[in-house]
Amino acid sequence: MLLEKSPNSRDLSQDLLTEFFHFHPESGALYNKERARRHFETTRAFKTWNTRWAGKVSGSNTQAGYREVTILSNKYLIHRIVWLLHFGGTIPDTIDHINGVRDDNRLINLRLATDAEQKQNMALYSSSTSGEMGVNWYKSYEKWHARIKIKGKYKHLGYFLIKADAVNARKAAEKKYGFHENHGRKNIYA
Repeated sequence: MLLEKSPNSRDLSQDLLTEFFHFHPESGALYNKERARRHFETTRAFKTWNTRWAGKVSGSNTQAGYREVTILSNKYLIHRIVWLLHFGGTIPDTIDHINGVRDDNRLINLRLATDAEQKQNMALYSSSTSGEMGVNWYKSYEKWHARIKIKGKYKHLGYFLIKADAVNARKAAEKKYGFHENHGRKNIYA
């Protein structure tokens, strides 16, 4: 049992996280440090936790592929903890995994992003029939259709006889509108 009040994300501090964890920047792994007695209700709980968890990799994988850790009875996604541990302040609303690998928590793979920016770094939908983001076969015209979503609205890019032309139109639009170069990558979580 824990003595201290469980924090919400606003109560988490860089100092508390530095006390609890060691971050390995090359691997993106978070390791548990030995915890102080004051964080436990009993000496037995203190000794048991430190014997079992101190020095070990923190957290576990969620069903969605992220890593999460429990801190004082609350669960947090590890990429958020890594960000706060490294930069301090408060946990931002959106942190994007640049390469799309949800458990790759190396600092070089994390970036602050708005929801719109994060949507410009998405993996290919598993339901894609063309194998390309924003390109589909338009049966009634018997042509390839290219489109892109900007600020919540679809922008028509054209109909094409050749699939490669539709893909090129889509890629040009992605570049024009500032999409991340990883946008449309194969979805490893499908």
